[in-house]
Amino acid sequence: LDLSHNRFSENAGENLGISITSNDSLEYLSLSWNYLRRKGAVEVANGLRANCTLKTLDLSFNGFADDGAAAMGEAIRANNTLMELNISNNRITSQGALCIAKGLEGNNTLEVL
Repeated sequence: LDLSHNRFSENAGENLGISITSNDSLEYLSLSWNYLRRKGAVEVANGLRANCTLKTLDLSFNGFADDGAAAMGEAIRANNTLMELNISNNRITSQGALCIAKGLEGNNTLEVL
């Protein structure tokens, strides 16, 4: 499902997170080039923790920075089905990258980051 370039705001992240949590069939989701920012990324990450079908998630170009990266790191650790995650171009510094790396320590399924 490609939902890129839809101008989803931070507030849309809550609904997206709920949808990702309750999803039981979707394997590909692109939310690239939206405006999820920190709050939206945290909500999507919350949904990702509980999701067990999504294999590819594209969150590139959403500007969620280190706080969003920290939430994604926690989600990566908890999720055991995601195989590909694109978080490029989100203003993530070395601090956010460290959070992602910590999440990878507990993940055996992610193949592409």
